[in-house]
Amino acid sequence: TKATGIGTATSLPAGVTAAWSDNVITISGTPTATGPFNYTIPLTGGGCGTVNATGTITVTAAPSACTTPIVTDIDGNIYNTVSIGTQCWMMENLRLSSYNDGTLIPIVTNGSPWGMLTTGGRSWYNNDSTANEIPYGNLYNWYAMKGIASVGSTTYKNICPIGWHVPTSSDWDKLAIKLGGSSKASGKMKSTDSTYWDAPNTDATNESDFSTLPGGGRNDEGRFYGIRVGASFWSATEGILIGFAECRDLSTRDGNLYSDGGVPKSYGKSVRCLRD
Repeated sequence: TKATGIGTATSLPAGVTAAWSDNVITISGTPTATGPFNYTIPLTGGGCGTVNATGTITVTAAPSACTTPIVTDIDGNIYNTVSIGTQCWMMENLRLSSYNDGTLIPIVTNGSPWGMLTTGGRSWYNNDSTANEIPYGNLYNWYAMKGIASVGSTTYKNICPIGWHVPTSSDWDKLAIKLGGSSKASGKMKSTDSTYWDAPNTDATNESDFSTLPGGGRNDEGRFYGIRVGASFWSATEGILIGFAECRDLSTRDGNLYSDGGVPKSYGKSVRCLRD
């Protein structure tokens, strides 16, 4: 009851601090190290003598969201995975040719047929698979996100491997929040490899290991744009207006993760899959 505060705490986990208010010591924070920590917090105040608050905090690592370091699609392509918070993402852009039931996703090279599609289609940037399928993956229109409806049914075949899905808008938002918000997330997601990104790749640190590469896109007239300067990923969420959908964009110019809910479904964009 004679204590008026606390001195410097010792042996708390990194990232954790102690504070004094109204005769209560509050220990809080986000630990960045694991193990048992036997802490000591000296009390201060007249007549206390040498009195310490002591205890033990044990920190254990949260289990990884990814149960396996790789995932294989129906074509046999192998993708590395990365755990970010409670989510498990592919570290690479999708490059498969079929839905997970074996139904082929057509390659559409000509601009006019591409813009008229109302079913799934795919292409490579500049129609050049040799130069662009690896490392950038395929560009898919949004209709491929839902696959091909079965006759008389609204059940859709999945473009992602079994147990995985195209992320919704809320899935992308959850990722952005984990990485510090939309104004910071992109920098933490962009690969720092100057082989693929044009300079200046502003704020790029890739500290999340999401390893984004700028595969560009394809518009509703079939024209390609933006390779080496921007990456754009589909969301499974439709836009407010009919014929539009949501996506997430990253650019060389800053560290923002942009949300766009007004993208025509006939555009071509990259796809990252998220574990169910």
